[in-house]
Amino acid sequence: MPNIALLDEILDYIEIHPEEWDQSIFFNKTDCGTAFCIAGHAVRLRMPPGWDFNWTGRLLSGVLVDLHDPKAACVSVSSIAQRELGLSSYEADVMFDGGNTLAEIRTMRDALANDLSFATEIEIIYSGGNSCTLHEDSEYNPDCKLYRP
Repeated sequence: MPNIALLDEILDYIEIHPEEWDQSIFFNKTDCGTAFCIAGHAVRLRMPPGWDFNWTGRLLSGVLVDLHDPKAACVSVSSIAQRELGLSSYEADVMFDGGNTLAEIRTMRDALANDLSFATEIEIIYSGGNSCTLHEDSEYNPDCKLYRP
């Protein structure tokens, strides 16, 4: 079941701190601090105790490391974020896409909150008045990044 409360917490935080959001990379050190994608923010908020981001130079490699055992296997950010957000593999792949806008992620959030899969027929009316629909016979709508598995 999707964790809408965590997703709302992330989206609300990004609205207040847009400089800390970069959907194109899990996490990134910037001149002003650190920016995270949706998955990176989920992990930042729900990181397992004793783990930290695997910093490699200026960019992160997309994995977490066990601080107590540097030889332990790394864990991917996307797998932890998927689990914490309660998403299927397919939903995580779509939501964590680096090209998503905040409006598109909010659309996905709304679909999940209304018990709609990304694979059902969905019609979204964006604030600009644009409509986005994925019909039952469609596989993909590039205008709103809705996919059918």
